[in-house]
Parts: sequence; C-alpha cells; structure tokens
Amino acid sequence: MELIDILDENGNKIGIKDREDAFRDGNFLRAVHLWIYSPKKNKILIQKRSSKKKYDKNKWDLTCGGHVKAGEDSITAIIRETKEEIGIDISNENFIKLYEEKYIGSKKYFFDVYFLEKDLDINDLVLQEEEVQDIKYFLIEELENMYNTGTDFVKQCYIEKFIKFLKEYIEKNNK
Repeated sequence: MELIDILDENGNKIGIKDREDAFRDGNFLRAVHLWIYSPKKNKILIQKRSSKKKYDKNKWDLTCGGHVKAGEDSITAIIRETKEEIGIDISNENFIKLYEEKYIGSKKYFFDVYFLEKDLDINDLVLQEEEVQDIKYFLIEELENMYNTGTDFVKQCYIEKFIKFLKEYIEKNNK
C-alpha cells in the first residue's frame, strides 16, 4: 500500500488515499519528473522502465520520477526518487522546477517537472531493478523522434513543451 495526497482540481490537498484507490476513484495525484541534461555530451539522460512495472513497462521515459507520498513535498519527492531509481543524491544540486502540468486522462495528475544540468557517468549509477532496466543518453533530436514515431516511449503530456524548453536552453547556453 502506498499512501498519497489526493488533490482537488486546483492542486490543493484534500485528503490521503492509497494510490490504487485514488486511481480507481478518479482523484488527482501529484507526481514529480526529473530530466537530467549533460552539457558535455549535449544529450538528455533517460531511463527504460523495468519489465516489472505495472504501467508502461519496457518503455523509455524521463530520467527519474514518481508519486509524491502523503505529507511529502515535491522537492523531497524528486530527491527521494532520484536516489532510489539511479542511486544519486541531488539534494545539494541546483535543479530547477520548470513548471507544473495538469493532466486529465485515464488518470488525473499534477506533474511537477524538474530539470538538472549535470554530467554523469552512466557506469556510476546504481539502477533500482524494480523500476529501471536501462539508462542512456540521447540527443534531443533522438528524443523528439522517439516521441513522434515510436511506441516504446512514455507519452508524457508535456513533452513538446519540454523539448521546446530544452532546445532553447541549449541554444542560449551554447553561445
């Protein structure tokens, strides 16, 4: 059982439920997403979700992410998820919150989307087997192509906005 805060349509906490009950009842949840960009490689680090996952198994996704637990804030959640999924502590890093994205589909979410510029050696990462089966760097064009043409990529509702941000960020910082 994983207890999470449930939210109203404006993102305000209205209670606590088990995650699966919240899905079933159509409640809004908060999730955190982190994208790590390597300036040396000029690539984005993304994970391939484990075959053991209930949803979107064996698909490429963001760098790290997960649900915000009951009573937890978004920043604490992204630090926890990054440590759990790839074995690095970002608590002293200068990651930034890009935006909050509201999503209404088969599930209802508020996604807090974070960005970190950091050069990581993949060989130094410790992947959580239950969550992540692989991790690698992709060029932004490869990420965009995977999103537009592939079926093995998690279709995040905000990906076009993120790719636009990333292209502008790279252009601005490579001058």
